[in-house]
Amino acid sequence: MDKRGCGAVRRCDFYEASTEYITLEMRRTITRGNLHERFRSSAAEMTLQELLRLVWPTSSEEDRKQMTNWAKLRDASLILTSSSFEGSRGDLKRIFDLLDIDGSQTLSLKELVRARILTKGESRSLLERWYTSFNEKQAESEGGKRGCRGLSFNEFCLMTQKHLHDKFAQKDGNTSWEKQWRSTWKASKATTAKVVADREGRELPPENEVSPKIGMKTVGVGVKAVHAFGFAFARNSPATAGVVMAC
Repeated sequence: MDKRGCGAVRRCDFYEASTEYITLEMRRTITRGNLHERFRSSAAEMTLQELLRLVWPTSSEEDRKQMTNWAKLRDASLILTSSSFEGSRGDLKRIFDLLDIDGSQTLSLKELVRARILTKGESRSLLERWYTSFNEKQAESEGGKRGCRGLSFNEFCLMTQKHLHDKFAQKDGNTSWEKQWRSTWKASKATTAKVVADREGRELPPENEVSPKIGMKTVGVGVKAVHAFGFAFARNSPATAGVVMAC
């Protein structure tokens, strides 16, 4: 329901979520917390802490604190699985702040394992690589306790950025527009070939036999422009690429 990602839900957010994006679990939560009555009686924004009190009225302050921490772990995981995740320092800063529950400005890899971002094996491998590459002397002095050491944000980036990018960043980040560009180009080529064939009074070859050379010879400058500039336009906007190809 928290569309703004600010930790609070407005009345309009609640009604939008409860009508358009409702699931069985959401319906149970809404009923258990009597949220319809809550938003009928008050227009004030609802925080996560208030939601927890409404759904679990007998929970203690410690219980709610633990549930809030679980929510932060989940939020950190969602950042990584989001299609917008690129492994940038900005992405890692958001994850770091969410997992730094005690506000110490340090983070251990154990917290990434708890959030199911890293496996225990990945954690050990990163630690070995880190101490071998950057901190060999300290590794020898700390021995088996080195995994408990807290990492600053810069150290966290140095140790995990490449691994998290390789593991979670969308490998087909550029594939979606590339597929759309290729699809548009293919459709445009077929349409152009048909128009030229009709104009010249000849039959159109089967689609799999139409080569780009035919299109370039018959259409001329327009198709040449597509070959020369279509890719550059497509990188910025598939829609623009479609316009160029059709001309």
